[in-house]
Amino acid sequence: MISDLVKDRSISWGYGTWCNKPPWKDQSDGSYTIIHVGTKPHNDEHQQALQDAIAATERQSGTPFSPSILGAKYYFSGTKADDAGDFYVKSDCQPKFLIDVTDGMGNTGSSVSNVGTRTRDLADMGVSTAAVGFGLEYNQAEQIYEMAKVANEEGREDPFDEVYALHEESGGVGQPYFAFDKQQLMDNLKAITENIKGEIFYGSAPAPTTSLDLGDTVIVAKFDASRWTGELQAISKDMNTSSTTYGQWVEEIWAASEQMPATRSLWTASPFIPGFVIPYSDAVLANDNYDCNATKPIGDIINSTPVVVGTPPYYYPFDNYWDFVTQMTRTAPRDTMIYIGANDGALHAFDLVTGEERWSFFPQSLHAKMNKAKTDPLYDRCSPEYCHQYYVDGSPQVGDVYAEFNGTTEEWRTVLVVGEREGGEAYFALDVTSGQDFNNANSDPAQFLWEFTDNELGQTWGDPSINRVAVAGSATETAWGVFFGSGYSATQQNSKEAYMYGILAHDAGDLWKDSQGNATNRIKMGWQRSKIICRQIFPNTLPSVRWLKVPVRMLRPKWLPFNGPVLIRRI
Repeated sequence: MISDLVKDRSISWGYGTWCNKPPWKDQSDGSYTIIHVGTKPHNDEHQQALQDAIAATERQSGTPFSPSILGAKYYFSGTKADDAGDFYVKSDCQPKFLIDVTDGMGNTGSSVSNVGTRTRDLADMGVSTAAVGFGLEYNQAEQIYEMAKVANEEGREDPFDEVYALHEESGGVGQPYFAFDKQQLMDNLKAITENIKGEIFYGSAPAPTTSLDLGDTVIVAKFDASRWTGELQAISKDMNTSSTTYGQWVEEIWAASEQMPATRSLWTASPFIPGFVIPYSDAVLANDNYDCNATKPIGDIINSTPVVVGTPPYYYPFDNYWDFVTQMTRTAPRDTMIYIGANDGALHAFDLVTGEERWSFFPQSLHAKMNKAKTDPLYDRCSPEYCHQYYVDGSPQVGDVYAEFNGTTEEWRTVLVVGEREGGEAYFALDVTSGQDFNNANSDPAQFLWEFTDNELGQTWGDPSINRVAVAGSATETAWGVFFGSGYSATQQNSKEAYMYGILAHDAGDLWKDSQGNATNRIKMGWQRSKIICRQIFPNTLPSVRWLKVPVRMLRPKWLPFNGPVLIRRI
């Protein structure tokens, strides 16, 4: 049963045993404990070592329960090696747990008092403890009651540390887990691991985190927290009427990790030439771990929702949009693509039909974080010490935009804009009209359009909105803008003020002018300011105004001189 438990790779398991017999009692540290397999990155080799150690375990006698807590203390302090001679490798962001199972009251070096003291010592080291009695009568359980009580007290003491209360409580006191047969023990161990995962992360591995419903197909994004990798799957319903899963979304069409090309098309904004895109290689950044892109080609996908770009979906009756639709569906039909961000630093582009990755793009705003991998293992996705980082965690937003992309002639192009949420403080935009990568040899290569940052922007948590707006003072002129709000600041949140931004979709130029005629791309927000702006700009006598989120190029903020109403209409 324990062998089944440790197959859960969302947790880096270790395994040890303790008793009052040689060679356990011969341990020089007095712990009566042998760590057979330490906690290590959970690959196939580690899984096999766990299974072998568990299979080799035999029942012994003697119950040095309290010294076993010392064994965990010595292991997690890095002074006690496992059977392979490996010591625990500390990671600042990696919570630690001990599940201690006993079938009797401690009778060697054990008392209620020292069990409580040693449990507190573990908590002081950042180790959360769970006490399990297997076949243990309640009147022989004083010591594990003490462990559960102290463990929960320590787990609830500080809401910001990484020590957690894993026991259910009665009257505010932690209660140990009891099992009297194999199934009860397995149920308790599963409950403990679920409590652990519930405390640490949501969507443990592999678990769906975002999805896109295409009718007969659902695109599901997942992440595996044991390795911080991601997956993108296309699934369909089981239509076999004799199947036990009939009507359920269980039929896998493809998994992107199984369709990765032998040679990937990786691109990034040049750190040397602004606005220029170059192939991403190990020569671009001095201290990144470029090779990790081969080991873990898809980083974890937590908050990014996939978007599909295929047949143009709009019905615009202006600017010859139907000529663009004809081009994309008949004259030069484009492949249907899926775009999604991942916490590996990239926006990924996948073929909807095959699941194959066509290309990936790494924005320049994340270069600094990527470039820490060789000097700080906490930023190295392939290091055992990796501490999870966010990168392109936002959801791509796509729109067809009519503008002067080449600087001279207006044309329709498909624009993708995405933020980074906690990953960074920038939005970036790409021209993904054809779905092709950035290789200039292509008939219509993707283009890097812009990357937007601002000292008042903060983290880019909000999904941007791409919209066509009217220009004040003109009966015919329009513009396509991208709109978004400022976000949380990791460095100056206490003094952070809220702004709404509006920029031109094709080049990130300023979308508005103030009453003095000065170009601007942001408006300071506040309850009173917003209320006055809306009253001035959206009077109730204008029923044609239907959407408060779409401003225009000529906007007069409340705190500047106001010379009359400004009409804003959705086109």
